[in-house]
Amino acid sequence: MHHVSRVTERTSCTAHTVSRIFFEHPQDPFFIGTYTDVHHKCHLSALAEEILFFDAREAPRTPVTLSLPVPPIQVPAGPIVVDSKVIGQMRKWGCHFDGKDPMAFLEQIAELRDAYGFSDRQLLRGLFELLRGDPLLWLRNNREHWRTWDDFDRDFRGQFLLRRYQAALRREITDRRQRPGETYATEMLTLMRRSGGFNRDKQVDRLYENMSPDYKFYVRYDDVTNVTELQARAADYEEIEAQRREHAKTARKADDKPTVTAAYKKECCWRCKQRGHTRFNCKKSPRKFCSQCGRDGVLTKQCHPPPGNAERAGAATANAAAPSPA
Repeated sequence: MHHVSRVTERTSCTAHTVSRIFFEHPQDPFFIGTYTDVHHKCHLSALAEEILFFDAREAPRTPVTLSLPVPPIQVPAGPIVVDSKVIGQMRKWGCHFDGKDPMAFLEQIAELRDAYGFSDRQLLRGLFELLRGDPLLWLRNNREHWRTWDDFDRDFRGQFLLRRYQAALRREITDRRQRPGETYATEMLTLMRRSGGFNRDKQVDRLYENMSPDYKFYVRYDDVTNVTELQARAADYEEIEAQRREHAKTARKADDKPTVTAAYKKECCWRCKQRGHTRFNCKKSPRKFCSQCGRDGVLTKQCHPPPGNAERAGAATANAAAPSPA
């Protein structure tokens, strides 16, 4: 800070006393003078600095160009490209639904979705590749209402499954009985899996309860503890039963062979009058003879005419025996 000395000078006047204040600076003459003069100088100096500041702020500036490295932007593959590949793969699945067995269709779709890792949105976009006939028309009429796969699953079950499907499924499980020649265990296990609520013990109980009585003669309930053992014992019974039927068939052929041979030797061919074969297997020239008495040269209907035709047959014989006119 500048050192300023202040000197007070008093001047006597007739009316009053005027006091003037002088400022003196030992090095800077700017601060020499009365208070009013110094204040005026400071005001002018501050005003000049402010004008100079505004001039500097409004002065034109030279633009400066900076070059900064910008990393390349990785543009991900668009959803259209990805979805087209997904739809192409769904077309190759060979999984189609035409209205038959809707539960099997839903199960297969779930397995394929988990195996290929497709999202629910991708499955919804490619559904038209999996439906045929009336189900495809149903898809076109309703797909705008589906936002998630659960929406489609709910409407699909309501459209193609029976009403009160679970109740009907449980009734079928209870009333189902084993029929000859069917894959009984596989079909029953499929029904119980779709119904839910059947653990391994309950599955064994239901399979044995609905099993054919013929199997129960061989498979005792206390001898099996799980489904695998029950199926193995049932397979043993089926193999034994097949062997029994084959043995009975062979024994029946052996018993019937002599009788058939004797009867075969006594048969007479009504085509060639030879024994040992029938007319269906005859390869010889045909002969004319009566099949009742063996008379040659005459048919049976001529040799032994049916009742009621005797007169006509006699007249025919007489006409045949009469000499022809010259």
